[in-house]
Amino acid sequence: MADIVAARYVFALAGFFGLMHLYVQRLNLSVAIVAMVRMTGDKNRTADTGCNFDDVGNASTRELMGDFDWDEQTKSAVLSSFFYGYILLQFPGGRLADRYGGKHLMGSGILVSSLLTMLTPAAARLHYTALMLVRFLMGVAGSCCFPAMQAMLAQWVPKAERTIISNIVFTGSFTGTVVAMTSTGVMSDSEVLGGWPSAFYLFGFTGCAWCLLWFMMIHNRPVEHPRISHGELMFITGGSVIMQGSAGLMPIPWKAILTSPAVWSLAATQWAHTYGSYTLMTELPNYLKNILGFGLTQGCHKPHKSNDDTGTRAAAFGPALCLLAVTMAPCERMLAVLWFWMAISLISFANSGFNCTHVDMAPAFAGTLFGITNCIGNTTGIIAPQVVGYLTETHNNVENWKTVFYITAAVYAVGGLLFLLFGSAEPQEWAMDVPTASLDMYREQQNRSLQCCSWSTVSYAHSSPLPAMVSYNSYTNQVSTNFRSSQ
Repeated sequence: MADIVAARYVFALAGFFGLMHLYVQRLNLSVAIVAMVRMTGDKNRTADTGCNFDDVGNASTRELMGDFDWDEQTKSAVLSSFFYGYILLQFPGGRLADRYGGKHLMGSGILVSSLLTMLTPAAARLHYTALMLVRFLMGVAGSCCFPAMQAMLAQWVPKAERTIISNIVFTGSFTGTVVAMTSTGVMSDSEVLGGWPSAFYLFGFTGCAWCLLWFMMIHNRPVEHPRISHGELMFITGGSVIMQGSAGLMPIPWKAILTSPAVWSLAATQWAHTYGSYTLMTELPNYLKNILGFGLTQGCHKPHKSNDDTGTRAAAFGPALCLLAVTMAPCERMLAVLWFWMAISLISFANSGFNCTHVDMAPAFAGTLFGITNCIGNTTGIIAPQVVGYLTETHNNVENWKTVFYITAAVYAVGGLLFLLFGSAEPQEWAMDVPTASLDMYREQQNRSLQCCSWSTVSYAHSSPLPAMVSYNSYTNQVSTNFRSSQ
């Protein structure tokens, strides 16, 4: 395919669909749980929502006859269990991606997540704790994927196209959000498709199919691609290679990172953005159904999608304003849905902004840096559902939801203010002195290493990537050692 379409665009398209599946598998439970849990399960909840809709509670038979009798705290625990696993391997995953490449981390993570997605219905029927375990393991599997993608973007994307290609890739997460919130509702309400389990079977299967194509077509770096054109390789690399192992061999400049206002403002903005994102993505179906009286297939139309490279600053305050607008007319159905979709669309701007920032600040450490900030940010996946569950456990009404939106808007605003005051996407000095090598030097060293091998080892190299990997790692060690001695 690289002979017809540029290899970097094939990579971008594959990354887009990979992140789309990652988000669909993460979020479809948030919609399906509305159909999974019967409405009579909330025994301690007051019935008055504060919005006088005659059809609130007039749900479909499938919604009324849910399979499980879970209260709000149980549902919150189930939804947040994913994130206990998701924060575990963010930093280690980033380091591994910087050291060895992100292809296998990304592919393996989504493959395991896809298989566990197909096990979700069986786990839920066994017991909610079994479902929590499956979701926890899905979080562990997915925790390496974003850091791996950051490391691959640093290798695959030329600076002139960094914004557009990064936007293409990371728009996959926004598209996955839209797909999860629309298609899952339709499938959950369909008797023909078998109800809510069909959403997990479908996207688990398509995720496995994506993994097969990913492993066949994608490579860690342009220089390893067997069919990339010389012109594209020179355009991406500029004639030199940032040694992929160099960041893994060099010590992390912890002092510079931990004292960098740019890093901390980025982490704070990501924490705030992620808190708001998870509040909306995991709890919005609850609000639409129980407060506004929408069914599973209502209120889930696809919003207009747009991206901009200034998204971090623009979108930091936008969702906060949208949520405040909801509190002013919380029972106006169509207006509330419009504000919600505007908030979600602005979140995609923020994704385009801060997800590009790590590569801009420290290309060779992009996976590591993203692992640090994303680990911090995704603690909100544990916090946000618990906050909503606590506030709406006994009084699931519009006044308590206003409190939820006030808190979320305030978090967004503080995060945006910190990035506005201290944020930067400029290359950081501590990440600029990274060993590089010319393409000719890299290839010459690989050939020399292979010539030193025995005939049996060279013969084995035709059927296995291991000798080439050993050669590459040896060369990385040599370049990094020479770099250190020159300092």
